[in-house]
Amino acid sequence: MIQKLLPLAIKKRHRDHNDKPFKLEVDNRCHKCDVDSNSLKALYKRGIDILQKQPRLKKKMHGGTLKVFFVSDEEIRQLNRNYRNVNKPTDVIALSYFEESPFPGEDMIGEIFVSVDTAKKQAPEHNLTVKEEFLYLFVHGMLHVFGYDHAKAADRKKMFDLQDKIIGHEKWRSIIE
Repeated sequence: MIQKLLPLAIKKRHRDHNDKPFKLEVDNRCHKCDVDSNSLKALYKRGIDILQKQPRLKKKMHGGTLKVFFVSDEEIRQLNRNYRNVNKPTDVIALSYFEESPFPGEDMIGEIFVSVDTAKKQAPEHNLTVKEEFLYLFVHGMLHVFGYDHAKAADRKKMFDLQDKIIGHEKWRSIIE
């Protein structure tokens, strides 16, 4: 009797995982910035809507939670050193769990860390407000979570085209090229 019930329980759990919504959690650890959570959530929803239509992601988009942390240069420097062996601050780091099979009951798809200090330095260089810079860095990190990269020219074009589409204009393109 137990053997017959076990496969049903596993199927049920798997179906529940597929039915989970995409959620965004925002953690402002730095407290030196005015993070607009509503704008981030709206951008995340728009990004998910666009990514769900991408042929390589269609079957993989099963919901879950993405966390974004706004941190200091010191904290992001430590993360950069630990995960990339680069001992200096950077603007954004994305940790992806999207391709991994989650443990039962877990729904974390990734974490994005945005350096408030670096964003504040970069914003004037990019002719953006700090809030706009936060949004751009968030979208960039989100695409990394979902498996996009910009190391090769062909991959860079795909990623940057998606960034433009999610943001709604090509202002980002002039910043990164």
